[in-house]
Amino acid sequence: MSPAELKRLNVAHLQKVLDRTVDLPERDRLERLIGEEHIKPDCAYPIDSSPRR
Repeated sequence: MSPAELKRLNVAHLQKVLDRTVDLPERDRLERLIGEEHIKPDCAYPIDSSPRR
């Protein structure tokens, strides 16, 4: 999985949680996290190439 795909999945997950959240402080926190994900460089998502067991 590429770093761009990982970023997209993180944002999609945070957006799903945000869509189900009614608590205003939690919504604000999630919106900030989504914004931070959008500005992170792809190199912030290291690729683990070790074999899975």
